Amino acid sequence: MNSLKPQNNFIKEVCSYFMEFLQSNFKRGRFPKRHIKLKTAKGFKIGLDASKYPEFNNLLKRTVLKKFKDSAEKIKIEKGKYTKKADKKTLDLITKSVNSIKDNDVDKLKKFALKSLKDNSKNFKKDSKSAHDNSFKEIEEQFKKIIINPIKDLCEPLILSQSVYDIDSLYTLEIGLSEALVGDLDENISEMMNDLLSNNSKEINTKIDNLLDIKEIKSKLLSFFDSLNINDLYFEILEIYNSKFNLDKQDFYFYFYEMEIQNKRFPIFYMPIDIVSDKGSNAFILKFEKEIYINKRAIQYAVGEYNRENSTVGQINSLRDRIIYVEEEDLIERLEKIISEICSYFKFEKNIDIKNTSIQILKNINCVISNNCSINVFEKSDESLINDYEDILNSLENENSETANMFKDILNDFLMNEPLSIIENLENEWDDGSVNERLNYTSPIPLNYEQQKIIKALSNKDCKYVVVEGPPGTGKSHTISAIAFNYILENKSILILSDTNYALDVVEDKINDTLNKARHTHDFQNPILRLGKKGNTYSKILSNQSISQIRDFHRSSKTHQSKLENHINSVEKTIDENITNEGGRFEKIDDEKMKKYLSLHLKFTSDKSILNLDEIDNNSNDSSIDILEFINLIQSEKENKLFSLYIKINKKNNLKSFEEFIKFINFVGQLDKDKNFDNKCLSLFKTIKKSGSHLIMKNYMNEFHQMKGFFGYTFKGDELVNLNNKIKNKLKLKNEIDLKLDSDFTDFYNASKEIEELEDDIEILKVDKETNGFQIGSNFSYEIFYEYLFNEKNLINLCKKETEKNNLKNILDFVKRIPITAKNVGIDLNNPESLFQNKIVKLSAVDKDDILDYLESRSDVAEAFQSVNDFDYSSAISEKQSLYTTIMTDKLDSKILNFFDKNRTTAKTLSKIIRSKTKFPTKEFAKLREAFPCIIASVRDFAEFINLKKDLFDLIIIDEASQVSIAQALPALIRAKKVLVLGDKKQFNNVKSMQAKKVENNYFLEKIKLAFKKISNDRQTLERLKLFDVTSSVLEFFSNIANYETMLKKHFRGYKEHISYSSKYFYNNEIQAIRVKSPDLKLNDIIKFDILDNKREETIGNSNKNEADFIIKQLERLKNKNHTGSIGVITPFADQQKLISSIISKHNDRDYFFEKFKLKIWTFDTCQGEERKTIFYSMVADKETDKLWTIFPSSLEKLDFDDGTNIHRAQRLNVGFSRVQECMHFILSQKPEKFNNEIGNAIRHYYQIFNTKEQLPSEKNLDPNSPKEKEVLKWIQNSDFYQKYRNDIVVEAQFPIGDYLKQLDPNYSHPKYKTDFLLSVKINDLSSNIIIEYDGFDYHFNKESLINEFNFEDHYTEEHMERQRALEAYGYKFIRLNRFNCSDDPITFLSKALFDACKNDDTNTIRQRIIKTAKSIASKDSRYCKTCEKVKELQDFRDETLKTKYGNVCNGCRKPKSHYWGHRRYRRRW
Repeated sequence: MNSLKPQNNFIKEVCSYFMEFLQSNFKRGRFPKRHIKLKTAKGFKIGLDASKYPEFNNLLKRTVLKKFKDSAEKIKIEKGKYTKKADKKTLDLITKSVNSIKDNDVDKLKKFALKSLKDNSKNFKKDSKSAHDNSFKEIEEQFKKIIINPIKDLCEPLILSQSVYDIDSLYTLEIGLSEALVGDLDENISEMMNDLLSNNSKEINTKIDNLLDIKEIKSKLLSFFDSLNINDLYFEILEIYNSKFNLDKQDFYFYFYEMEIQNKRFPIFYMPIDIVSDKGSNAFILKFEKEIYINKRAIQYAVGEYNRENSTVGQINSLRDRIIYVEEEDLIERLEKIISEICSYFKFEKNIDIKNTSIQILKNINCVISNNCSINVFEKSDESLINDYEDILNSLENENSETANMFKDILNDFLMNEPLSIIENLENEWDDGSVNERLNYTSPIPLNYEQQKIIKALSNKDCKYVVVEGPPGTGKSHTISAIAFNYILENKSILILSDTNYALDVVEDKINDTLNKARHTHDFQNPILRLGKKGNTYSKILSNQSISQIRDFHRSSKTHQSKLENHINSVEKTIDENITNEGGRFEKIDDEKMKKYLSLHLKFTSDKSILNLDEIDNNSNDSSIDILEFINLIQSEKENKLFSLYIKINKKNNLKSFEEFIKFINFVGQLDKDKNFDNKCLSLFKTIKKSGSHLIMKNYMNEFHQMKGFFGYTFKGDELVNLNNKIKNKLKLKNEIDLKLDSDFTDFYNASKEIEELEDDIEILKVDKETNGFQIGSNFSYEIFYEYLFNEKNLINLCKKETEKNNLKNILDFVKRIPITAKNVGIDLNNPESLFQNKIVKLSAVDKDDILDYLESRSDVAEAFQSVNDFDYSSAISEKQSLYTTIMTDKLDSKILNFFDKNRTTAKTLSKIIRSKTKFPTKEFAKLREAFPCIIASVRDFAEFINLKKDLFDLIIIDEASQVSIAQALPALIRAKKVLVLGDKKQFNNVKSMQAKKVENNYFLEKIKLAFKKISNDRQTLERLKLFDVTSSVLEFFSNIANYETMLKKHFRGYKEHISYSSKYFYNNEIQAIRVKSPDLKLNDIIKFDILDNKREETIGNSNKNEADFIIKQLERLKNKNHTGSIGVITPFADQQKLISSIISKHNDRDYFFEKFKLKIWTFDTCQGEERKTIFYSMVADKETDKLWTIFPSSLEKLDFDDGTNIHRAQRLNVGFSRVQECMHFILSQKPEKFNNEIGNAIRHYYQIFNTKEQLPSEKNLDPNSPKEKEVLKWIQNSDFYQKYRNDIVVEAQFPIGDYLKQLDPNYSHPKYKTDFLLSVKINDLSSNIIIEYDGFDYHFNKESLINEFNFEDHYTEEHMERQRALEAYGYKFIRLNRFNCSDDPITFLSKALFDACKNDDTNTIRQRIIKTAKSIASKDSRYCKTCEKVKELQDFRDETLKTKYGNVCNGCRKPKSHYWGHRRYRRRW
């Protein structure tokens, strides 16, 4: 027990410190913060004393007595309903002024009126209407000058001093007085003009005397002022209403019953209310919340002061609770008891009677107590958090208390334990992971790498605390939504907290926007529970209409469940395979191969190169194989005997003769097949050809055949010898032949016959082209051919070899296909001898290998480049996201339906609990958390509902954590297994913390330090203890114990020009703007300057009427142009904020501005968390008056955000200049160079951008170093796509895609050989941004300064493609053109790619089928079968035996009905 005492004492001191801060803010020492205040130091009206309006004051008291039942309909504040007259002193002065009107003044008015009537009757004889209007206007002006203005000038200051809203007094005194005095005159002008036309002058004088009688004028004036309402509750509420929206983190409160001590008034009870503008009836409606807070801190303070003054000790016992719920049965009795005890404690003789609504005021020397009421704007209440600390304090009495032990564990984490950092391990794991894992992630919305890492960190078992720094516009809300979706998909619970409703609204809207993409109706109420917000979502979700919608959609999802799962698997597999294949293509291009390729590329693309690559590519399927074959053929065939024959037998050496020769040798090769030549025949060819024996041997052969006997040629030897000699003599042959045997005669004869036929065939070749496909020309030398034929015994066999013949033919074919390359190597087709006398013949083995290496690697490059557009990653990952959105909605729907169907009683009970804002019972809350895995609430509100229990949520997220004090956040940590905080220490800290008085704060810090020293004196731990300072935000607190910490760098809100100042001066240029400025927008469209040169009017405080009027005119101009974007105004001074708000509140288009433009007017202090399309900056200062030095820092040079002191002025710059989405519009009253200090630097930074000249995307300014740029532009313009949508297309040349890729990786360097265009098009309200990229690296390879083997590896790698795919995930489409994929028909190729990029093919997806089915159920065209759990057409449920004719089970599942008569059973068959 003793060991626990120091620890418990320390916890008590911490809780007491935080409670005291939440109750007093330390702004005025320990003085209670909740007091009655009517105006802020800046002049904003924030309070209304209801006693000014007795009827309204009584109504409020009666509402309390009725326990606020049906009050919303009764507390309606209409214009003129609750008013106040001027006081007696003012009325006496007015009467005196009216009675001072002289007869002489009225006589002047009469004379002027008569003259005006006469002049206008004369001037407008034919236009009586104009005569009437002009006379009335002139007489009215004279009335104002002589009668009205003197009285108005005298009375207006007195009236305004009592009126809260000057629009009422101005309207009354100027327009109202005119109507009262001149109204009768208007009706009688026409009649008096008729008198003039009829020359009845006497009558007209009488009428003027009657109308302008001095007694009548005085009477009208006195009557008017007597009925004048100098104050109107409506206008007071309007001013408070406007003030609330100009102030940060303020709510409306109803204060009732007051206590005054030390000249300060405090409410005894206060209650959150909502004031709603009812535009239909021009009224305000007061709506009361369900809890009443007791101002314990103020009452206890008063008791303490009373005890000190009177040396007494005591307390008020009835203050044990801090909250009373309006639905409590004994509500009035409890209020009475508290009031009674207060009156008794302070020794009043009687009590305030709560049931008496008349004014009651009790006074004594100690204090004043009354039953007065008021309406106030005040800082949001922290009562539920204070209750948590009280619970912790109470739990310390029990050493086994779970709450106390949880709190101790948390303090140990922060003070005693060293946090385990997972940053290094996670980064290593990320780097070691595959591209597939990074690009094929699972989420219903796009994620960048930073967001993926955050989700990965949260899944780590060793990671409990995560800190995310989120500079302006970097997607904190998107990140929160992504984490929420991830937890929903994993069946985990998450609580999202923030101190700003706007931040929570943005998160809720983002979640709903994503879910609604899968829904079948636009008004779908998604089961995302919002607590604490006015009109929380619980009852809406569980309404019959919402449950019916959810059920319809859930049934539709179940019907398509298997198809949905299969489709997801298919999409994931497709993405995986394509990423793998894409990476594989670039793996072929390893660094070594690329270096070799690039070095050889310069050699083979130079003017001296023997290869013409374009020619080779266009005429070859595989250039490396073909060119190698070409080289080998020439080198191997340089000794070709057929070619030698060609050279011998051709008289002329040209292409035609060579082609004829090739055809001829093909013919000769066929001779053996036709003639059956053998070696004997070939050996006789020369002898036979020489003797011409083939022409005369026929007769001799007859003689030879006749000598054949019974035994053949046996015994015919002599006769054969004689015949032999006879033939030799005849043919003049001696030793060439010797025909001794019968076989010799036969061979010789056959040879002669073949030669005769050969000559016949050759004769045909000379003349018959059709038979042979060619015709031997005169160039052919037959004699030489025969000589070769008879001399070369193997010639015919050589001609028969296909390889020999084909080689010559292939060489010729190659030369014809690549004439430029052939010419480069020295081949001239008109000189066939050059085929084997050229550079290739002399090519070395090394040169040959270089050509082979170059063409092979070039082939790999071509393969990779040809398929760069094959995979549409953007569409694929979007489809996957939409499918997971459907799965997520199904999970949410299933949970809420299960809760609704199985826990009807609990559901109704919880609804009452939420309405009454009481805590959920622990058991019922477990069911609620299961039904609503994602809950959104204010950090100040959530504890009203959720008990202080350990690990209630798997994750708690605190958004805008820099604005949440550790005192506000600590109770939430007990309820979480893991905590993630998002914020930015370079934006504003908690306002309450900043305003805390140092002396008071140090007093408490010293107390907790002394208490902790009894636990530990360790210096390092004592240093950590400083983080318990309430001026520390929870973001700073967690930064010291986070397991994982990161910074979001992708800026999505505005353009890079907008965020450039913050990025440069606050974030070391690390902010990476992702949004692309549309090409039709110029720099002076997104940053504008108007410098007013007219002299500044005299205005109150730090305001500038000229700038305010200019902004109003701009709003009017935008309205006339039907502008639809949101608009904001930011100014340094509250005076200017108030002036602009006041002018707008009186403007006829006020409602239009607020509704259509979502107009808000902020100071630099109150705009954090906001964003608008257009923001006007009214800087107020001019050459006469410049007080900006009181708002902004003199310099940023010595600023230390880690130190945290004196940073607020700098934070104003960062916050104020980072709110814009589309256009920053500066309204200045002096030139930018005249502004001093850091605000001057900021203004000049943007002014320099404003004055930057942009190049237009025209041909004349295209990059001369990129010859393809002009050509690609023509391709775009000539495409069918461009022709079809040319009016909806904007094309930007030299689009800096490299800048955007660099945003994803600061070390990235974009290739200079890339030509990039941005094509923006809008088709059917769908906008597309398409980046058209032409890769002209082959041209730039000749420019070694641009690209070489040492820097290529930075560009064409798997990482390079991953960067581009990541950018595609942000919605940009890529079309990559290069010489390999569009060389045949680039225009057609590009046009098809553009059509494909803009295709919105979402009609056949599973998600669309689910939506279609859900719509069918909702329209009663289909019905859900509970048996087979399928949605089927209504006809499938038809049952004629039912009254409705349709059952709940489909015909396929319905069982046959059984009927019983007596003891026998009959079955009706269907």
